[in-house]
Amino acid sequence: DLQGGMIQQYTFVAVGMFGVCIAAFVQIIIYFQRSNLFNGVILAFGLIFLLVFSTISTIHEIMVMDREKQQALQASESKGRFLANMSHEIRTPIHAVLGMDAMILRESNEAQIKEYALDIQNAGQTLLSLINDILDISKMESGKLEIIPAEYDFCSLIHDVVNMIEMKARDKGLALNLSVDAGLPSRLWGDDVRIRQILVNLMSNAVKYTETGSVGLAVSAVVYEDTANLTFRVEDTGIGIRKEDIEKLCHAFERIEEQRNRRIEGTGLGMNITTQLLELMGSRLHVESEYGKG
Repeated sequence: DLQGGMIQQYTFVAVGMFGVCIAAFVQIIIYFQRSNLFNGVILAFGLIFLLVFSTISTIHEIMVMDREKQQALQASESKGRFLANMSHEIRTPIHAVLGMDAMILRESNEAQIKEYALDIQNAGQTLLSLINDILDISKMESGKLEIIPAEYDFCSLIHDVVNMIEMKARDKGLALNLSVDAGLPSRLWGDDVRIRQILVNLMSNAVKYTETGSVGLAVSAVVYEDTANLTFRVEDTGIGIRKEDIEKLCHAFERIEEQRNRRIEGTGLGMNITTQLLELMGSRLHVESEYGKG
């Protein structure tokens, strides 16, 4: 190790071992020079010397590990700030592109131009959704993602979700089923922005992974005095999920059956964000699936 330079990995321990060797050598000399007298005092000092240097080595390693941990945390925070800043910066030109594209769709009478503009709109919305997901992930990692409750109209929320999903379902020839509990209050208190985001994530996944049949959203509620406990149920007749894959569903940047679903766009962020948002709301995601049936 000394010749190969490996001894640098345990310098303090090596010095302690060298000290023990010297103490042992001195102890042997005394043993032969003083008529086989052996009391072990010098060897004991050598062992104490080794213990002290081993302790110093351990403390040094702990300090190095702590320094590396701090550097890793700083690097992670820097990455989060970079992602957040880039997401904000990129969203501005995307909104500009989508705004100009909306003007083209509104003012142009040429079918071919409108078709191109729709393609731009779909691609832009997908890109914007991806950037928003990255921004949410960076906020979650830094602990800055918050639920901001306010009074909202429940019918408007469901209407917005259905409007966002209806065209995607129609393009794939899927039926869109909606069932809402008639006893639900029209005005509620909560973070409707995040609820809408969760429902769009779930419904978009249902549409993406369903080739034939239908997707559905059912909303029920248990109302007690001034509190309404809502249950949202999203169903589809899609490809389904294996039981062993259900727990992987909410892992960030992980997609189930990547090889099989490689043609379906996605980053694996949506479900992770959904489950974390639900946790912040004191709720949870429950998954039931039969593989091949939805």
